[in-house]
Amino acid sequence: MKAFFWGILILIVVVMFWLWFAKDRNPHLVKTYKSPLTEHSIEVWVYDESYSAPGDAWSGEGFVLLKNGVGKVLEKKGTELVISIEEPYWFEDRVEVKLFAEWPLAK
Repeated sequence: MKAFFWGILILIVVVMFWLWFAKDRNPHLVKTYKSPLTEHSIEVWVYDESYSAPGDAWSGEGFVLLKNGVGKVLEKKGTELVISIEEPYWFEDRVEVKLFAEWPLAK
C-alpha cells in the first residue's frame, strides 16, 4: 500500500512539472514602433501565458526585435517583463530603449 501511495505521489509531481513547463509559448505582437527618421522599426512580442489574469497581456515574458526597412531582424533581445519596454528614442545612427538596449542602425 505504501508503494502505491508513493507511486501516485510521484505521478502527480511529474504531471505538475509537465504542466508548468509545457506552457503555451506562442508569441504575439503587442506593439510596433516605427522610426520617424529611418525605415527601421522595433517590435515588442509577448509569449502567451495560459494562466495570466485578464488585463495582463503586457506583463509576461517576451522579446524585442529591431528590424530594417525590408523586415530583416537586426537585433533580438529577451525581456522578463514586456510592460517595462518604453517607447524608443530614434536617432540617425542608433535607437535607444530606456534601461533596455541601445542598438546601432545599419545604413
